[in-house]
Order: sequence, then C-alpha cells, then structure tokens
Amino acid sequence: MGVVVECIISVCGVVMVEVVAVWVMNVCGVGMVEVVGGMGNEYVWCWNGGGSGRYGVITIFVMNRRKQEFTNLLKMLQLICLKRRINKINAVVCSVLFLPFLFAFLMTLTHGLMKEKYLSKRFFYGFEFKSHIIMYSATFCKLFSLYLLYPTLTNLIAVAYSTSCYLCCGLLQQLYSEIEKCDPKALNYRVMTEMLKKRHQIISMLEMIETTLSTASFLVCIANFLACLSGLSLLLIYLTENTAMTIIQISFMSGSALLSTISIFLNAGQIPIEMERFSHLMRRRIEERFFLGLKSLYVPSDLPMADEKAFLLSGCDFIYYKKGTILSLLGTILTYGLLLLGIEFKHDFKK
Repeated sequence: MGVVVECIISVCGVVMVEVVAVWVMNVCGVGMVEVVGGMGNEYVWCWNGGGSGRYGVITIFVMNRRKQEFTNLLKMLQLICLKRRINKINAVVCSVLFLPFLFAFLMTLTHGLMKEKYLSKRFFYGFEFKSHIIMYSATFCKLFSLYLLYPTLTNLIAVAYSTSCYLCCGLLQQLYSEIEKCDPKALNYRVMTEMLKKRHQIISMLEMIETTLSTASFLVCIANFLACLSGLSLLLIYLTENTAMTIIQISFMSGSALLSTISIFLNAGQIPIEMERFSHLMRRRIEERFFLGLKSLYVPSDLPMADEKAFLLSGCDFIYYKKGTILSLLGTILTYGLLLLGIEFKHDFKK
C-alpha cells in the first residue's frame, strides 16, 4: 500500500500536472487526424485509443482537484491494510508501472525487425532519420509517453479504486465472521452496539470512496470503453495489414482496458453482496433470539439496521457498479463495435 500512496499521489498531486499533461498530449500526438501511410483517419483514431488519452488527462485534472481527499483516503486504507495484502497491492502497482516500458520495447523491436516505416510517419510526420539509434530512441520515448498517458494513469486510478473496495469487502467479511461465531444468547445490547459501530465505520469509508473517486472511476470506464471499441475496430479492419503490431497494441491497450474495467466492477460490486449477507445473518440471529424466548433490549433499532438498503457504489450516478453489469458491458462493447464496423463497410461499399 505504501507504493500505491507514493506513486499515485506523486502523479495526481504534482503542482504542474496541467503543464505535464498538455506536454504529453503534444508529444504523443493525441487527437491528431492526419493521414498516415495512406491508411486514413480511421487508423489514427484506432491508434489513439478512440480518444481515450483525452480522458486520461481529464482524469488527472479531476484527481488534482481532490488530491487532499485522495491522500486522506489512501492513508486511512493503509492503516487497515494487512501486510500480506500490502505485498499483493505493491506487486500489482509495480506491474502497472512496468507495462509502459514493455509496450514501448516490444513495439519498437517489432518495428525494427519488420523494417516498416509507418511508425516513423505516424510519430515524425514523414521525416526519416539517418541514424537508426536516434529514430528508435525517439520512437521508444513517444510510445512510452503514449502508454503512460493511457492506460497507465487510468490504471493507477483503477487500482486505487479497486483496492479501496477490496479492503472494505475484507472488513465486511470480518464483521460477518464475528457475528456468525456469536451465539444468539450472547447477542446482547453491548455486542450489538459494537457491531453497529464497526458497520458505521465501514459505511463512512465507502462514502469517502464515493465522494473522492466516483468521477474519476466514471472517466476511467469511459476511456476503457472507447479503447475497447477502437481495439475491436483495429482488430477487424487492419489485422491483415500489420498483424504483429496490431496484436501487440490490442493486447496491451484493449486488454488493459478490459482488466481495469472488470476489476472495478468486480470489487465494487462485491460490496452490496457482503452487506446483504451481513443483514441477512443479522435478521437470522434476531429471529433465533425470538425463538429462544429471549427478550431484546434493542428492538427499536435492530430491525431498521437489518433491513437497511445495501450501499451501492457508482460512477457519477450514471454507472452503478454491480457484478451482473459486466456481461452487459461486454455485450455493449461488442454491439457498438460491430455497428461501427458495419458503418465502415457500408461506407467503403458505396465508394
């Protein structure tokens, strides 16, 4: 968790983040629509992830405005995180930070082995370098900057969001285990009060996550959605022209987008499930006390707590994170991808 705090705060809390973001956009050529190697504007749109890089920059702007709340959230989660979980989280963050180097290296190496010139035309506007070392070094730097802008920055936000939800799920599971081990006869007013306090603390943490990361997670989902669409278009249209380069780009861009989105929905969608499990077990313990003929000292407060609606995380109240939404999301990506493909084929047929 320490690596998460240091890496994400340094990215989101830098004072000159706006200047850096604009510079990265200019370096990567995000949003450019010039014709590249005779392929047309569609290839450039696919290469740029369908505009996902713009949402990566916007996400940094949003997180920069909430850097203090974000810092407080990460520090609070660091206090409750176990050491074995910290090691897993650090491994995930290190993997995310290593991917830009691997992506740039594989793309540059493949470009050099294939001896193609379209990457040079894409990044250097048709100019050719006499020195191959300079050309490959510049290509590596631009590919690294491109992947750093998207999806690395959005992946760090997704890791922070998923980690927060994962730790809260762990606390809910721990609370469920405590009440499961508790005998109905021992479930008195004092025990109930302690359970309510712990549950209230978890809900407060969830509210902080919702306030701090709701907008950022929504932007991450939009960027990932566009990246999946562009990857699908790139796969169906340009796979035969540049097979190796296309496969590498789709594997890194669209694959990362899918994993990031699924991680958000799985971890955030587990929270209402855990809360419903807790409420169901609490109702059962109350019924068992009633069957045993025990008098309850907390009758006015136990039923509302047991029947309270589960907390549901969302992205700007537009997307509600549920596990069942994952299949719908994948179906939407496939549907719109095929729709775009049909429009492209229809346009080519008319020509």
